[in-house]
Amino acid sequence: MAGKISADERKWRAQSALETLTRAQDIQKDRSLMADVRKHAAAQAATLNKVAGAGRPAARSKGKKS
Repeated sequence: MAGKISADERKWRAQSALETLTRAQDIQKDRSLMADVRKHAAAQAATLNKVAGAGRPAARSKGKKS
């Protein structure tokens, strides 16, 4: 980001961050919601692992073994 951040921008960022942190705490206290979050996170992780090729054997190098 180029230049200085104005006082109003800094204030808005601080207020927004505080709201985000407060919301995160509220979410973490909700056991039922967190259970759903964990299920969703596990599904997302599985999808991302498929895209990244996790679980595939590593490619063998043609060089000399160490």
